[in-house]
Amino acid sequence: MVRITRRFYFSAAHRYEVPGWSDQQNLEAFGACVRTHGHNYVVEITVEGPVDPKTGMVMNLTELKRIGNQVVERFDHRNLNEDLPEFRETLPTSENLARVIFRLVRPLLPEGVRLYRVRVHETEDLFADFYGEEDEEGRDQALLGRRYRFSAAHRLHSEYLSEEENRRLFGKCFHPRGHGHDYLVYVGVYGPLDPLGRVANLAALDRTVLQVLQPLQCRWLDREVPALRHRPATTENLALYLWQQLQGLRPPLALLHVRETRNNFFEIGGKSL
Repeated sequence: MVRITRRFYFSAAHRYEVPGWSDQQNLEAFGACVRTHGHNYVVEITVEGPVDPKTGMVMNLTELKRIGNQVVERFDHRNLNEDLPEFRETLPTSENLARVIFRLVRPLLPEGVRLYRVRVHETEDLFADFYGEEDEEGRDQALLGRRYRFSAAHRLHSEYLSEEENRRLFGKCFHPRGHGHDYLVYVGVYGPLDPLGRVANLAALDRTVLQVLQPLQCRWLDREVPALRHRPATTENLALYLWQQLQGLRPPLALLHVRETRNNFFEIGGKSL
């Protein structure tokens, strides 16, 4: 089985407002998102299937492009709350958008091609994945993904290696005065959608993750972070440290992706970026 992905774009307006709630309740739950605003959405449609021996393809990308454009056109330059019947009774969250697009795309695919995932980026820092999966109670599940940043220094070295072995293994990353990176951390939590179409309260997720990341901001990791003092401050060890620190998230952590540079990515979890 091989997966292929095609990316699509649309621009739309939305707001978060629960009918029957007071203005104060909506404001407390959704903040500034109670006002009509908009986004340049990015949609990724991923399908999977065997490679056809005659064409060498899972699916003709031209056909996938046609199907995706047909579906995404329904959302482009629309007010999602007012113009889309799917959002008359539920909020146009990223999770709900991914679910709706998934259900629109799936019956249009040719036989033998399976829709694996629909990902919707509301912004560069926020996305949602829908896989068509349910929990044991029959509730639709989705992944809510969030991108965070921090800047830190480190020096790669191991207490178990000699100076020459460290220099040979880590090269210029063994420089005694250290170096640093602008780290990007993607956190994904996976669970059932609540009645409002959310996997998690975004503000609560931000508070929890930032409590873990803030102590790393503008720090020398292998000098100032106790958990990294006696092991190499590689991004693998940094990712393991963050994974352990975030185990209390609810719904549970399903994806942790750390980017040290634009070329080096590190992941832990059952889902993938």
